[in-house]
Amino acid sequence: MSEVRTKLARDLARSIIKGINFSNPPVVLNQVVKYMRTTMSLNIRKQDLGDGFDGVSAETHEEAFLQYNSNVHYHRARATVSHELGHISLHHTHPANLDRLDATEKQRENEAWCFGRELLMPLPMFRKDVKNVKSIPELSKRYWVSEDIVRVRIQELHLETSILDWGKASMNLPGVY
Repeated sequence: MSEVRTKLARDLARSIIKGINFSNPPVVLNQVVKYMRTTMSLNIRKQDLGDGFDGVSAETHEEAFLQYNSNVHYHRARATVSHELGHISLHHTHPANLDRLDATEKQRENEAWCFGRELLMPLPMFRKDVKNVKSIPELSKRYWVSEDIVRVRIQELHLETSILDWGKASMNLPGVY
């Protein structure tokens, strides 16, 4: 993923965090959606999508749609919704961008995950909490995210900490929640 697109994904998430006047974790996704609806028509639906399918988003010229699986843990649902909001915010699914040649599907997925992690665990606050909170389970509870996404975020930000369990196999896979 290019540094420019990474910065764009993070900056978009940070502008939303600023717009909702967020000050303490966890980020409440209903507030994020309400804020986003001030600039776009955004329809979200929770539904049983079966096993192995967590969510999907799409856009038309007039509105955006997001659907997520009702049969997953709420940590997973929050990660999925934030990820799909990333696709929408980055206009990955907008009809004008569907034939975009400068980004592969993998790049678009990584950008959306980068947006999602920044949205759920804003950098300044997360960096401070990593220094002060004594365990990954505590960070997971504080941000309402999985322990795996906490590990990915710590690794992604190259934060120095003694609380990481580097033995997790999933930590070698970018974007895994």
